[in-house]
Order: sequence, then C-alpha cells, then structure tokens
Amino acid sequence: MRAGKILWALMCSLLFSTMAWGDTLISIAVKKQQEKRNQGWSLSDWMTTKNAMFQMDRWLALNSSTTPFEFRFRGGQDRYDQEELINGVVEKKTKTRDWGRATINYSIIGISAGYEKNQTGTEDVITSSSETTTADLSLRIFGKSMQDTNITGVYGIKHYSGDRKSQNQYWGGDGTVYLLPMVGATVGYREYLDHCGSDKWCYHGHTVEYGGFIDLSFFRPEVTFFREKHYWDQEGSTPESKEVKGYRFTASLFF
Repeated sequence: MRAGKILWALMCSLLFSTMAWGDTLISIAVKKQQEKRNQGWSLSDWMTTKNAMFQMDRWLALNSSTTPFEFRFRGGQDRYDQEELINGVVEKKTKTRDWGRATINYSIIGISAGYEKNQTGTEDVITSSSETTTADLSLRIFGKSMQDTNITGVYGIKHYSGDRKSQNQYWGGDGTVYLLPMVGATVGYREYLDHCGSDKWCYHGHTVEYGGFIDLSFFRPEVTFFREKHYWDQEGSTPESKEVKGYRFTASLFF
C-alpha cells in the first residue's frame, strides 16, 4: 500500500515536470518563430521598403538644387497708415520705414538677419523705438530654390530697442508661386508670441502680406501689400493696440 502511494507521487511529479517542460519548449519555439519573422525576408517587405525609399528619393529630387548655396539681399521702403488706440483715444498717422534683409541658404535650410528703421522716429509701428532687428531660421518644405515655387517655414526672434524694449519669438511661413516663367506671387505670415518687457507691458501680434514680382535674372522688383495688428497689455492699465495697413517696394538680388 505504501509502495503504491510512493509510485503515485512519482507519477504525478513526473507529469507536472513534463507539463512545465512542455510550456518552456512552447515558449522557446514561439520566441524563435517571432525572431525568424522579424529577421526574415519576403517579397512584400522588400516592395514596401523599396516604395518608401523611392518616395524619399523623389522628395529629395523635387526639393534639392544642384547649387546648394543661395544668397539673397533685399531692401525697400514701407508706406502705411497707422491707427493707434491709446487710453481709449484713436490716433491716425501716415508713416514710412526703411528696411533691409540678408538670407543665406544651404539646400533646404536657411538663416536670415534683418534691420528696420522708422523714418518718423517711432519704431516700425510697434513700439516707440527707432530700430528693430530680426534673426530667424527657415526650412524649405517644398521647392528647389528661392527662385522657384516653394513653401518655407520660419522661426525666429525680433528685438525692439527703445522706450518699450521687448524681444519676441515668432513663427510663420512664406510661399512663392510662379504664374509664368518670370512672373510670380508671394504670401507671408508672422505670429509674434506673447512677451512682457521690463516695464511690465506684454506684447503680441501678427502680420500678413501678399504681393507680386518679376524676375529679371538675378534681380527682382516686387510690390507687396501688408496688414499688421499689434496689442499691448499691462496689469492695471488700459490695453493698447495698433493696426497698420500699407504697401512696400522691394528690390532683391540673388546669387
């Protein structure tokens, strides 16, 4: 009787050990099958990879130039009407400002620096300062060059020096469409992010512009219409704003 119990215990132990070993074998087999699938090769996988590489090569071919370095120097004068709201009183003025900008592109990436000076003594209709400087980084999403139909994203910083010093980051985009081989249209947008200066005045705003141009080899004359909206807020003070509408004449040189 005792021997029978011992035999029964041994059989149960052997059975459970066999089941556990079976589970281990199954786990090992499943893991190896997964590794084989991940490391294996199939015609469908090859076609999928080839199609993805083709799309990448196609995008690069459409948006790459045989001359990766590009330079653009441009400048002009803005003439505009300004409507300013201060302490609940609206003031209307007609002003002008001069500006210049330089851009260097390598392939689809570019850097730009700009300078503006308001001839009336008030900083580019945004603050009472007389000067503004800008610097930004751009990425061309579509198009082979600056003198081609293109879409470009921009992110940068704009600094005002004067009575209300501030330094605003901004983002935006520019687009160019050639309607004819030498004639085209442009559009641009900038959104100035909220920033509070040392005088506790917080500024934000945006600009929109659109225009047309003629390419004469490396020289481009252009006329642009623009609209700007600027807002200031300070705790305990009446909010102020400016709305600007005008046009500009621009001359660009491409190298």
